[in-house]
Amino acid sequence: AVSLAKDSTFADWAASGNFFADREPIDFNIWRYLRPIYEAVPRDPTGLDLVIMKSAQGGASTFALLWTLWLMLRNRCQLAYFLPTAPLALIFSRDRFIKLARENAQIHRLMGDPAPASGRNIDEGSAGVRRILQSIAYFTHIDGKVTTEALPLDALIFDEVQEMLLAD
Repeated sequence: AVSLAKDSTFADWAASGNFFADREPIDFNIWRYLRPIYEAVPRDPTGLDLVIMKSAQGGASTFALLWTLWLMLRNRCQLAYFLPTAPLALIFSRDRFIKLARENAQIHRLMGDPAPASGRNIDEGSAGVRRILQSIAYFTHIDGKVTTEALPLDALIFDEVQEMLLAD
């Protein structure tokens, strides 16, 4: 799983990972309109700012969740996945992110504390904090005080921004 993420473009990795979005396999032959968005991610995403403006139910949340997995597998990183409210952050982590990880057994078994890697039960973490190898994803919200202010973060992902206020 790690070498595939490091050696593949984001688009190729997502297409070959046995991932499902809303009960449908990720298939760029069917979802041709999504391919250019996935291909917009360079092999080295350092310093990348990417904004996707799209209609509702256009696949951007699946893109963001898969991108989170891809980044976590490639190198040690800490990222914050921001959603408008705390309940929505928990739903995305508990119902969507973990589902993508579980669908790929090679990724799923890398979850949790990497120290006792063999002969252990898989530690999926909490809904707010997911670990894969040395990487950490914080599923958090911008509703109220920022919950990541003391964390060194390598990446920020904002999803469902139509529900966020500019003042946030």
